[in-house]
Amino acid sequence: MKIVKEQNKFGLDIIIKEEDKYLSVSMAGNGDLYWIINVKNDEGCTHQFFNITKENYELYKLFEGLFFDLDTLNITFPYDVDPFCLYDDYVNKEERLIEKKRYRLYNKSHYKDLYDEDRQIISWHSDETAYDVSNILKIKKVDDAFVLEFIIQTESDEYDKDFGDPSCIPVRFRNSGSRYKPFNVLFNKMYHGLESVEDTHEIGHQIHMEEYLYNKDKKLSRRIV
Repeated sequence: MKIVKEQNKFGLDIIIKEEDKYLSVSMAGNGDLYWIINVKNDEGCTHQFFNITKENYELYKLFEGLFFDLDTLNITFPYDVDPFCLYDDYVNKEERLIEKKRYRLYNKSHYKDLYDEDRQIISWHSDETAYDVSNILKIKKVDDAFVLEFIIQTESDEYDKDFGDPSCIPVRFRNSGSRYKPFNVLFNKMYHGLESVEDTHEIGHQIHMEEYLYNKDKKLSRRIV
């Protein structure tokens, strides 16, 4: 796994490369965040997968943080004002807790559609087009890896098909008018975290113990095979 950062006039394109595929996370000129998977050998698939392992533990921890923030409804970054507040004046801690409970009870902002607490799966339908035809990003924890699944939905006569094809599947996170607002904030938080992640291939990269153990187990597995 290799991380490449490319500067554009809107910010950094963060590209995570793995063999014949790569994941691009970037901010576009429209002010929205995009996650895009690119695959060389697509074979006409409507599902593409990308694994985030402990090979880069700093990157891995960002995904752990995303799940923690969704699980606890931690929506305060990067603002001082809690987006769960309904009024401009001060809302005490108890009232904030009550408001957060409403998101779980009544599926506010489609919280329960976005985050399956029991199975611990994130499912984001792209904000590009209608829910029934938009591309889907699913993230789930499998053993010691986070598995990202990009899905192209079947076409519909009622709605315009989403952009992309099996070799390039984009998912859009709107910063204005998102179906899941305010949870888009958490993905922006993660993007800013990605800006400071080091590439494990760079000289001088400080190896975390988890990275060392992962690579050691990986080498041992290859020898056994």
